[in-house]
Amino acid sequence: MNAKLTKGLAAAAISAAMMLGAAAPALAETTTTNANFDVQYNLTGEGSSLAEDLTFTPTCTNVTDAADGVTKDNAPKISIENVKFVAGALNSTTSKANADATIVVPTNYTSVGKYFYDVKVGHNTKNAGVTYNEETLEVEVVVENGANPGDFVAKVAYVKSGEKKITDEDGNGISFNFKTGDLSVSKKVTGNLGDKSKYFDFTVTFTNPKDVTYATSYTIDGGSEGSKNPTSVTLEAGADTAVTIHAKDGDTVNFQDLPAGVTYKVTEATAEGYTTTETKTADGSITGADKDAAEFTNNKQSDVDTGVLLNNAPYIAIIGGAAVVAIYVVNKRRHSDMD
Repeated sequence: MNAKLTKGLAAAAISAAMMLGAAAPALAETTTTNANFDVQYNLTGEGSSLAEDLTFTPTCTNVTDAADGVTKDNAPKISIENVKFVAGALNSTTSKANADATIVVPTNYTSVGKYFYDVKVGHNTKNAGVTYNEETLEVEVVVENGANPGDFVAKVAYVKSGEKKITDEDGNGISFNFKTGDLSVSKKVTGNLGDKSKYFDFTVTFTNPKDVTYATSYTIDGGSEGSKNPTSVTLEAGADTAVTIHAKDGDTVNFQDLPAGVTYKVTEATAEGYTTTETKTADGSITGADKDAAEFTNNKQSDVDTGVLLNNAPYIAIIGGAAVVAIYVVNKRRHSDMD
């Protein structure tokens, strides 16, 4: 094949391609704008939070103002990535943590219209002390005509929690909470025979909600040196946890940063010769930021016999009586002699 023929065929091919390209319509394009809303994680009390993983499940519930044949069942699906908080995001110095939840608007809308979605908020995690707000959000996406025929522009019109708008521009987002509290056990010894150096034994029993995750351990501190108290306690979901502690006069033993929902009961072992009084309640539940206190007073009292009044009193009375008689006799003789 000669060079002129080759060049001619190439030119014809290029011309045909240009003609086809000019005849083909431009592909439709959807321009989208994502939206954010705030997720706030709050600490009530003290302590350190565990890792959290929030989920969002959207479902199209209604479509209006769209072309025939576009329904909630075949409408494009929006998506929202999980929102995660690392372990320790909340601690004794950081009581609030924030993260953005991003609504990703899809690019495959084929008609103008208003698209409504319900978004169920859930959690891959369920930690002790956390109150989860498993609400349903409402999202509206508006799709309008673009600059060119067949083009669309899609954006989030609003996000609602109930009647409250929660997009960054219009509201404060959604929130959930981590709550902790403390429990203290105190001892006081009274009475003239009360031994203020004696350690008394207590059992603290925690009842722990099931189906939640607990921290590895919770701190026990306070008391006096030599008490041999444990320094931590481990709580097991759905079970009772019993801890034995020891306290003498003036001691206070603290259980720190217990998760809300845990209940407790404090009992003291019987101490021979002592009367025990529960001066502050010894059972209750952790609700958040509480400083629960169980206080016990042990009294040992006795009347002490000094051996003076009880043993010698009769003899003193006899001697006193004899002295009175003797004085009387002497005085009578003295008067007789004078007569």
